[in-house]
Amino acid sequence: MINKKLIQLNEKTFGWDTSIEKPDNENLVILCHGWRSGPAKLKQLALFFRKHNFAVFRLNLSTTFGAVSTIMKQSEKQLTKIKFGQDYKKVHFVGHSFGGIITKIILNEYKFANSDKFITIGTPWDSTPSAKKIESKIDFGEDPALFGNGIKLLKIAKAKKMKNRKIKVGLIAGDKPYKEKQDIGEPYDGTVPTASALALTENVIDRKIFHLNHSELINSLDVGNSLLKFFKSGRF
Repeated sequence: MINKKLIQLNEKTFGWDTSIEKPDNENLVILCHGWRSGPAKLKQLALFFRKHNFAVFRLNLSTTFGAVSTIMKQSEKQLTKIKFGQDYKKVHFVGHSFGGIITKIILNEYKFANSDKFITIGTPWDSTPSAKKIESKIDFGEDPALFGNGIKLLKIAKAKKMKNRKIKVGLIAGDKPYKEKQDIGEPYDGTVPTASALALTENVIDRKIFHLNHSELINSLDVGNSLLKFFKSGRF
């Protein structure tokens, strides 16, 4: 059970999650939320990491209709607050849903000192049925509206390799739909097909499936413990 009295979260500006007790400054976790979401969705995950004495930074991005160029500018502005090479021995990145794709684009463009692990949770690396339907109906141009054109965004994320070629990547997927009668002909978490969440290959060293839906994945103690294990050993 998380002792919330030890946690002080700035819910207006997000960014740094601080507590009464100073973190050890050896490990920093950067969290990136998904589409139609925000830092608040990752609150429990942030609390979990703070409980384990990690410094935590939650990106706050315009992830509904913002263009990729806008997201990059927002990310750069927020991440420049962090002294990667000075304050932390290891920096880990965690992206939920489409936040994993955005994190990959960020890691393609910037090389962060001491970046060590990158984990995606329920990220559609091979798109989703709903994104493919939107793709077939709308043309968003060369700089597509974020999440409005999933296939183009995936191409942007996969077009380059991450600047840190040694960063270790882990993939987490769910296989539990929101309702028992939801059926798309293959296992999925109610939003993202399980196989899609495990489809990335670059620098991937481990994958794990949980019997959880898309939202439960970021509020699960079992998932949290698996993230900690991956940070320490590179395996789930």
